[in-house]
Amino acid sequence: DITYLLDMADNIPELVLDVINIFKTQLPDFENRFNSDLANKDIESLKKTAHKAKSALCVMGINSLNEAIKYFDQKKVEELEIAEFEIFVEKFNVICQKAIEELDQVVDAYKSLKDELNTDFKGN
Repeated sequence: DITYLLDMADNIPELVLDVINIFKTQLPDFENRFNSDLANKDIESLKKTAHKAKSALCVMGINSLNEAIKYFDQKKVEELEIAEFEIFVEKFNVICQKAIEELDQVVDAYKSLKDELNTDFKGN
């Protein structure tokens, strides 16, 4: 649900596309951090990375992971289990991959609209 993104960007195509591209460049970094932290069983770093990912996910309307992140934020590191993060990271990867596919469709639609508008202006 990209409603928040569209509102935040005043539905300005260039801004929407820029924010989507920023998000897409952030994802590999989050995925790499999560995977590295899981391999090292570093719960403190996993918690921090999840918190950092929260704002990017919210802007893109990926709200299905918010409850887990809120849960992690409310708990002390000692109260969390690595298994909780294993489940979260798996969901994060699947949901974000699906989001990328959907965002690519949004990007294509905006580019088509932009091309159409440019053609109309050039033709008149």
